[in-house]
Amino acid sequence: MLILSWNLFHGRSLPPTRQSLFEQFAASLAGWRWDVALLQEVPPWWPAALARASAADHRSAMTSRNSLLAPDAAIAHIAARDVDHLFAKGLAPVGDAEILDRHVTVRDVSVELSDHPPLLVRVE
Repeated sequence: MLILSWNLFHGRSLPPTRQSLFEQFAASLAGWRWDVALLQEVPPWWPAALARASAADHRSAMTSRNSLLAPDAAIAHIAARDVDHLFAKGLAPVGDAEILDRHVTVRDVSVELSDHPPLLVRVE
């Protein structure tokens, strides 16, 4: 199983572009091979559209900062875990994590999507 972990930095880039980067984030996510994507700091209006772009199902847990409704307790419990917790539950990494490229060009300027690199880990 391939697990992708990526903090989307609220949809921002470095350097800042001052425009929506949804299409670039969606294309990057759809272009990588993964079985489970654990995404953090996702703008609250993006999850369903990211899932559609990646031909995937999605489950979300909003934080109190961006939600007027209480998150589903079971989903929030899963979302609160990170990859290390998955390993603690019996999944073992196979080899080193791979850092995926997050560079794109926006208005003829090369930017990095997010300030965190996406990591891909194979587990058994």
